[in-house]
Amino acid sequence: MSNQRKKDEIDIEDLRKKVSQIFHQGMSNLEYEKPIKKIESIIKKYPQVIDEQRLLNLATLYDHQAFTEKTTKKRLEYENKAIKICQGVIKKNGDSVHTAYALWGIGRVWWHRKNRKAIIYAKQADRMMRKVTKGEEGMPLSVAVVYDILGNYRRAEYWYLKTIKETDDKFGVYFDLLSFYFEQKRYKKVYDILPITKKLYSKFPEEFKKTKTGKIWLKRLNEIESITKSSFFGGG
Repeated sequence: MSNQRKKDEIDIEDLRKKVSQIFHQGMSNLEYEKPIKKIESIIKKYPQVIDEQRLLNLATLYDHQAFTEKTTKKRLEYENKAIKICQGVIKKNGDSVHTAYALWGIGRVWWHRKNRKAIIYAKQADRMMRKVTKGEEGMPLSVAVVYDILGNYRRAEYWYLKTIKETDDKFGVYFDLLSFYFEQKRYKKVYDILPITKKLYSKFPEEFKKTKTGKIWLKRLNEIESITKSSFFGGG
């Protein structure tokens, strides 16, 4: 019986790893519907696979799929699924890293809607993460991207620069800040951080560079570089 129990535990951990793999592959290739169906199928057959991380993975896929839907009904259906999962994680876990991510999970839905409620959840997530990690980690990039999409560029820049100082995910924030400066045609700023961003991109594994996300990022970097050189040096 003991050996069987151990075997079952190993199987569940393997399935959890499989769910995470499905999630990451889907996100990297901008595919959400198929991963959702695969993960839902696994959870239906093996409900013991469910834990906070797998739930948050599923919520992320739901809200990203919602963003691709053309009808309001389908979009709301996926958004509500994402919010429901995140609310459940928050209720169950209290002050925790999972709660911080769940708060941003709800905020991300409002962010996609370009609604000011997103900033409330983004800041709550950042404060929660700082609280549970005793100040060692926050979620400032979430706050930055919300201010950005809401058009408060002064606050967005402040939070982007704050993220650069605090986070290990350097490419993510440099890429977002680069795009931020580029959209505002602040080409001197773009020119200053473009080499750093390109160098950080070069450190990604070749396997990732072949994904849709990897290809889109490279295309965007090349586009930004070309237009910036033309505008900055050409006087445009």
